[in-house]
Amino acid sequence: MVQKWEYMLVPLEEAGGLRKSSDGLSPDRLNALGAQGWEAVGLSLKKGDLVAWPVALLKRPVGWAGQWSAVGSMLSEPAG
Repeated sequence: MVQKWEYMLVPLEEAGGLRKSSDGLSPDRLNALGAQGWEAVGLSLKKGDLVAWPVALLKRPVGWAGQWSAVGSMLSEPAG
C-alpha cells in the first residue's frame, strides 16, 4: 500500500529579524509540531512588505494522531 501524506505550511515570522550576528532562534514551535507527528521537509522565504521570513513545509502520514484544531490553536499563539 502507498503511504499517503498531509502537508502544512508554517510561517516562521519570528525568524524574520535574525541576522548573522544573532544568537539564533529556539525552534519551540517546530518542536511542538514535531511532537504531533509533523516533520519539516522544506524551507523557503515568504516576502512581505519590505521583509522576508522563512516558511517551513511540514508533512506527516495521513491519519496520524492529533487534530487540526489543536494545530490551528497552537499556530495562532505568539511564539516565545
